[in-house]
Amino acid sequence: MDAAAMAIQAGQPECAVELLEQGRGVLLARQLEAHGGRALLRERAPELAGQLADLDHALRAPALARPISEDNQPGRAGPPSSPADQRIRLAQERDLVMTQIRARADLAELVSPPRFSRLQAAAVRGPVVIVNVSTYRCDALIVQASTVTTMPLPGVTAESVAEQADTLISATDNAQRRTVAEVLEWLWDRIVGPVLTSLGLTSRPQPGQRFPHLWWCPTGLAAFLPLHAAGHYPATTPVPNTALDLVISSYTPTLRTLIQLRERTTDPITPDHGPLIVAMPQTPGAAPLNDAEQEAEDLARRFPACQRLDGATATHAAVTATLPNHPWAHFSCHGVQDLNDPSRSGLQLHDQRLTIQQISNLELSGTEFAYLSACDTYRTSPGIPDEGITLASALQLAGYQHVIATLWQISGLTASDLARRFYDLIARNSNGATIIDVSASAEALRAAVSALREESPTIPPFDLVAYIHTGP
Repeated sequence: MDAAAMAIQAGQPECAVELLEQGRGVLLARQLEAHGGRALLRERAPELAGQLADLDHALRAPALARPISEDNQPGRAGPPSSPADQRIRLAQERDLVMTQIRARADLAELVSPPRFSRLQAAAVRGPVVIVNVSTYRCDALIVQASTVTTMPLPGVTAESVAEQADTLISATDNAQRRTVAEVLEWLWDRIVGPVLTSLGLTSRPQPGQRFPHLWWCPTGLAAFLPLHAAGHYPATTPVPNTALDLVISSYTPTLRTLIQLRERTTDPITPDHGPLIVAMPQTPGAAPLNDAEQEAEDLARRFPACQRLDGATATHAAVTATLPNHPWAHFSCHGVQDLNDPSRSGLQLHDQRLTIQQISNLELSGTEFAYLSACDTYRTSPGIPDEGITLASALQLAGYQHVIATLWQISGLTASDLARRFYDLIARNSNGATIIDVSASAEALRAAVSALREESPTIPPFDLVAYIHTGP
């Protein structure tokens, strides 16, 4: 982020975007590239693809199954090396394979950091706004289909962003609703309002017109801030002063992620397809979720071809075995955060947690959409905010293009009402079957939140704006 700030200072915004892409979401980008480039690599260099797959599998394993001798030759004499030494050796072997791949002109594009000319493709459907937070300066880099412009944020510093993030985390953990509203006002005044004004997005679309769509890509501790919900509540002024009234907002951890998700292909949907619905009204050792059962019932009536895993049937084995059979998934359960070890965060099922690490290692071809009606599913660790390690990103690594997730704890009653309104807008009839129009998921979320806000003005923004869309 500091290097990007220096590039901006030097008048090189394109270089700043490239630097941010190289330094952010490293783990996420590596795994997405592994998923997205695997088929091309197998086609062009099957031997190298096989070696890379074997090494990646070995490195993901918690421990090697057998010791390796010092000379790394099976069957030869020599003391076994420690697990750490074995991992170092495997990593070195992987680096050698990657060097061979980069040396080939027809393969280098699969593993090298992309240039800005490639990254611009992320903005073909709408602007991508990178909020760069540095100790030197803070800016919005507005990437559009043919250009990138720099908009300085003079009212923002790294210290003020950290202060707002700390305030928000404390307020959401303790349900301090008024404090959350104050953070939303700060975001509007200092970041979101000026960005939308610079883009000419200052008035609501006319009836019958679609809302413009943009993607937020915050850096550092700005990743904790709900840019999509910035504004002054209640919104009573003639001129719109909330992001919800002006744009459809989505999030992406990097531009590469957005491009790679759009390039994924999915299998055709047939009439016997339906969503997998996982509901945990009662979870051993956790508070009951009184509205989870009703939420699942509503969805089951809407999608007759669904499969339900409720309560004791929603085991870790059952869920992971069933996920590949459904293009869409809806989870109504507890989301559990482990800020010390984000890979252990997950969705609490009947017998154990389905963790971020386990989800990201799944390969779910043909999956399109997941809705996480659970707490804290887009919340990352303060220690590594730029890695974007969240439940939502894990599901995208596994294969889902679009994910609805939450930034903090949610109210059960509001969650069920919002889910019902959302599916009202996204469900479609196709050849006698009810399907989900995943391309409308971001638009449907904005419309559902706005409708609930207008019809229930007493609901504080805290309970409404926790929901975000991430995806293409």
